[in-house]
Amino acid sequence: MAEATLQVTLDCELPRQVTVGSGTAVFVCGWCFRRDGPIDSLELLLDGAPQPVMAESMPRLDPFRELHPGLDPFATAGVARDPGSEADPGLHSYRSGFWGMVRIPGPRATGPLRLGLRACGHDGSVSVAALAELEVVSRELPAVIGSGEAALERWPAVAGVPALAICMATYNPAEDLLRRQLDSIRAQSHENWICLISDDCSGGRGAATLEAAIGGD
Repeated sequence: MAEATLQVTLDCELPRQVTVGSGTAVFVCGWCFRRDGPIDSLELLLDGAPQPVMAESMPRLDPFRELHPGLDPFATAGVARDPGSEADPGLHSYRSGFWGMVRIPGPRATGPLRLGLRACGHDGSVSVAALAELEVVSRELPAVIGSGEAALERWPAVAGVPALAICMATYNPAEDLLRRQLDSIRAQSHENWICLISDDCSGGRGAATLEAAIGGD
């Protein structure tokens, strides 16, 4: 079967290490196209095993403008080729956006994982591009369930009022929006509640914003 070159650019850098546990997933997004013809189908690869993408052939103005600076992307009706573009003479870069989730089942031994992308063309040709090599690592995680149970044991009961848990996920939150959200939670009429905040490794400023907004609460 014929081979064709697949040009791929990712929008987000993939992690170098992952902890799988009982299973995890990695989000992959970017754009890809073949110089020699349109893509008929696209799939992600995990150690060579295919997984479906969530979306493909999505419009992308950024690669089109980069590869065709002399063309107006909104005035290409009737334009089939751009001889001035060595990388994309057939104008395939416009419908090049894709995204998907690479599902990594667990448990899994530590070691490398290879992520790739495979495209099949209208002519039956197949193109494969390597995306990244991830290292599966083992980490000692805190006993989240145990600590949560301990916190709930100290949760004072309010007679006749059901207990309510509010779970909030944060990542580098904006200070004004975070304070408005927390003030709204504190001002509610329901009295028997607790708010659990899980932060996804915010940077120094984000962590400081959380500490300042929560205080000693």
